[in-house]
Amino acid sequence: MPLSENINTIINNLINALEIEINTIGNNPIRITAKNGVLVNSTGNMFIYKFELENSEDMPDDTLVDIVLNGQRLKATIISSRGIEIMIAFENDNGSNIAQIRIEISNANLLKSLKQLLEKIKNNVIQINENIILKLFGSIEPLISNNNNTFLPPLTFNLDDYQKRTIENTVNSEISFIWGPPGTGKTIVIAILTKMFVENGNSVLVTSNTNIAVDNVFEKYIELFKNTSADLQNGKIIRFGNIQIDSIKDYVQESIIIQKIAEPLYQQIKALSDKIKPLKEKHLYLSENIKDYQCYTRIKKQILQQQKQLLKTKAELSAFKQALFENHNTDGNLKQSIEKLENDLKISHNTNTIMRFFKGIKSPKIIQSEISQRKYKLNNLLVERQKNSNSINSKFQEIKLVQGNLIKSEQEINSVKERLPNIESFQIVDIQNEIDTILSRINELEKQIDELRKQIEELEKNLLNEAKVIGTTLSMFHSKSMLYSRTYDIVIIDEVTMAIQPQVFFSSCFSNKKVIVVGDFYQLQPIVQSTNPKKIPDNQKRQMVKEWLKKDIFRKNNITSRTDNRLNTLRIQRRMKTPIAEISNQTLYDGILEHQPISPELNAEPAVSFYNTSNFKPYASIPPRGKGRINVYNAILSIKLAQRYFNLEEINNIGIITPYRSQANLISKLIKDLNLQSKVSADVVHKFQGLEKDVIIFDITDGINTNGYRIGANLRDKEEAPYLFNVAFTRSKHKLIVIGDLDYLRSNINDLPNAVRNMIGKITLANNDNYEIIDSMEIIDNLIYQNEDENILQNFHNDGIKHFTEESFYQDFFKEVNNCKENLTIYSPFIAQNRVTNNFNQNFFNQLIKNHIKIKIITKPFANHPNPNFARNCIEKWREDGILIEIREGMHEKIAIVDKKIIYHGSLNILSQWHSQETMLKITGSNSVSGLLQVYS
Repeated sequence: MPLSENINTIINNLINALEIEINTIGNNPIRITAKNGVLVNSTGNMFIYKFELENSEDMPDDTLVDIVLNGQRLKATIISSRGIEIMIAFENDNGSNIAQIRIEISNANLLKSLKQLLEKIKNNVIQINENIILKLFGSIEPLISNNNNTFLPPLTFNLDDYQKRTIENTVNSEISFIWGPPGTGKTIVIAILTKMFVENGNSVLVTSNTNIAVDNVFEKYIELFKNTSADLQNGKIIRFGNIQIDSIKDYVQESIIIQKIAEPLYQQIKALSDKIKPLKEKHLYLSENIKDYQCYTRIKKQILQQQKQLLKTKAELSAFKQALFENHNTDGNLKQSIEKLENDLKISHNTNTIMRFFKGIKSPKIIQSEISQRKYKLNNLLVERQKNSNSINSKFQEIKLVQGNLIKSEQEINSVKERLPNIESFQIVDIQNEIDTILSRINELEKQIDELRKQIEELEKNLLNEAKVIGTTLSMFHSKSMLYSRTYDIVIIDEVTMAIQPQVFFSSCFSNKKVIVVGDFYQLQPIVQSTNPKKIPDNQKRQMVKEWLKKDIFRKNNITSRTDNRLNTLRIQRRMKTPIAEISNQTLYDGILEHQPISPELNAEPAVSFYNTSNFKPYASIPPRGKGRINVYNAILSIKLAQRYFNLEEINNIGIITPYRSQANLISKLIKDLNLQSKVSADVVHKFQGLEKDVIIFDITDGINTNGYRIGANLRDKEEAPYLFNVAFTRSKHKLIVIGDLDYLRSNINDLPNAVRNMIGKITLANNDNYEIIDSMEIIDNLIYQNEDENILQNFHNDGIKHFTEESFYQDFFKEVNNCKENLTIYSPFIAQNRVTNNFNQNFFNQLIKNHIKIKIITKPFANHPNPNFARNCIEKWREDGILIEIREGMHEKIAIVDKKIIYHGSLNILSQWHSQETMLKITGSNSVSGLLQVYS
């Protein structure tokens, strides 16, 4: 039956939008190197490894990728990517450790497969429920029943009225839009709804953009119903794919359930594999024997050839020696003959013609001619003798080489004889027959294993077909045909605002009765590249993408206000302390949220702290690729603040969030260098959506930059920036810390959307016990003046970061320079007489140059220096001495790099400052230094 016109229109729009995005992304894969892989888990045929990344990219969960491992290409799946840590699932065991892999990611592949599936729906290859889709996309009004007899499952706690109303409305509606602002219990509602639908004989698909979001639903389901759900015990509640929360695996992981059901089959596979193993070892042994025999026969032939060559060369040497001997004899005879002729010439000259005639003496002319002929022969003999000598030397070398090769060949053949003593009686035909027999047996056993695997696949298929609940990511759902080869009575999509419409469309196609979308339209929407005018100048195409990819399903239905009667709104938030929640509540949510925070930890301090970096005036550098921002001072400050809470028992986890991938990578490397991974993680805001942490540190990152760029697009985007700040602020349960340059933000206030201004103002303009502004210099200064016996400070100092005043900086700096082995780079905007004369004089640089140290200095143009003539003279002299000088307009960075292993970074002009209050940070952690070198080398 052909699809309706409305459905065709929707599908065509989705396909066209996907096509634009696919073309924008392009076919060139992103290549990333991952190192230090460790096997962390294995279940069935899935082997999960954790790797470290040099620099991460934004990669969706369950992305299929190509892996290059030891020159071999393998297929794998990205389970999750957090900071510079990535989890990858392989289909085969690659050992307990993997030193290095190359990951090749084509972000367009997921979209291509989705597009192909939509085309199959369009061509009726895949059958769908048109009616539910038209209702979901607003073409038909959904049905709403008035059944008030909604029976909740037994619970150990009381739901609030908003949750009860949402559950009741959802049960009675074909299409439900659940709006759950942060911390209002969306996950609990989904878990309870799932239980209710299952109890009424319905099947449920629970899906979301990330693995952790799906896991959270299943974790809550198990927590609420593990003692009352027989389906959990019977393997009817299935989590398909890559689980992030270990505690739920034994209950719901599909591969573990299959392992239990198919245990006899797996035992048979193991028994057959045990039989195959010695056969393969025998096959390898015999194959090596054949290789040895072939090597033996080859070397024997080689030895015969070498022996023949040796005899031939010796014979040639003998011939050249004989020729040389004869040459010497002839040479002697010729010289005697010439001597005699020269005497005859004298006599001939002294005898007149008549006497020469009667005495038979030749004329001088004839004698001279004969002498010339003999001397010519003598010269030819000399040339020939030289050739013979050269040939003899060459033959000696050739004999030496052949003898060496012969010795080597004999050693090789003896080595083969040691490995295969019966080599002389070796019958290759018999061995080959034995190998063929073994291969035939292996093939027979592997066919039996394949048959058993097919039976397991059939069990898996039946398990999925009979499952009452399946949970998986949107990406996994459209990647595995076994998941969409059946239908579901109910489809629930969580965190729906991060899902693109084609994913929502496809997963909803397989619902028989209801679609429930859950999310918050004041949080981040999908990341789409084709809305960028620089990438897509065609406005019509951009609008197509915005309408069908960028818009979440709420906005597609024009649901953007809490007053929309189609919304089921959750309003009581229990995650955050009230002052934290009130920032977003008053600026975005129109004050609808009510607060009942569960955890009272950290009541002794304000819930929200804004660390103002204005007095330091840190620069936000633009990375080499011109994307994002890096603010070293902010990164170190965020780490310092994380360490303040690290040792508190009541704090289990700390999140550091930033709008920029480059900054997140740097902070992640600092976390690794300081060994804080057990409690602290860092990433971009998008990656934190759906997560919560005890403490959140939001590093705004933006600040003055040398290029004069505007405030970052992430902060000034009128549509996205408020949602970015909302997500960042609402991840925290107990403490929210914001790091930013207030002077810079205020000077760029017109670039910030109103909601962002209000959110920052809510913190910085308040004058009460809940919100505080702190000068960041007070925290950094504590690194100098605190008692060094304190554990936090010791960790901070010993593990890669130190802080110095001007006086202590130069002491440490010159000590490191004295140990410099290869290169020294100094970023100093200014050059001044006191500092150069006293510290950076000619002797200082001459000694480094004498030690073959490569020196580079980056500074401002002469005219910008306090004493332009002095600066010019210094630079000209340094250039004459071979120092590389780079003049950079508008630079601000104060940096020194020693041997690409140590980086000093701060507010002190190294070549000019004198008796100042400026400070410098010293970074020695290998991961963070390598990250900074990509920006400052």
